[in-house]
Amino acid sequence: MNETFTSTQPFVMDTAFWIATAIFIIAYAIIVSEKIHKTIVAIFAASLMIVLKILEQHEAFHVEELGVDWNVIFLLISMMVIINLMKPSGIFEYIAIKSAKWGKGEPFRI
Repeated sequence: MNETFTSTQPFVMDTAFWIATAIFIIAYAIIVSEKIHKTIVAIFAASLMIVLKILEQHEAFHVEELGVDWNVIFLLISMMVIINLMKPSGIFEYIAIKSAKWGKGEPFRI
């Protein structure tokens, strides 16, 4: 039976919840400190969640309520590809200059 999560189900704060919260806070602090690259920290934290069985691999990738929203992932990837293709053309600098001229240098108007 496929369980769905609703707002009527009680929220249980067990050990797994607190470990997941601690992993998140520690990972966030390391990312903010910029001592280690954020990609490495994120992959390590996600792997730690799976290794400690806080989140099953199936849940992380295939359960709609808990896992990856693939539509968002593909949207972000496609936006990054488009931006990387447009960057060499100078379109963003052009838009920035036109915006600054239109706003006459006033940040509120821009």
